[in-house]
Amino acid sequence: MDRNRFLRLQGLLEDIKKVDAMILLHATNDSDFMREQYLERKVRLTGYLIEELMSPEARSIESFSLISAVLSKFFPNLKREGSSSEKHTDWSEFEAMLA
Repeated sequence: MDRNRFLRLQGLLEDIKKVDAMILLHATNDSDFMREQYLERKVRLTGYLIEELMSPEARSIESFSLISAVLSKFFPNLKREGSSSEKHTDWSEFEAMLA
């Protein structure tokens, strides 16, 4: 991996960590608005990170492992967090096909 790609990935990871800290800060608030805004930003940044790891130049077993590690670290309750949305029923059906 070239140095520029590494620095870009490192920057994305740091940004995700900062947003995650803001989510925790706003978790104690009565208002879910800010928490939801930061959660959307976290999802967007994580998507960018995954896109970088899935680029043709980076795509490998190691990058797949890193994607898995990122999802486990930043979305440990992925099933629970995703289950509240009814707009992704097709994803649930697809996930059932994996079983």
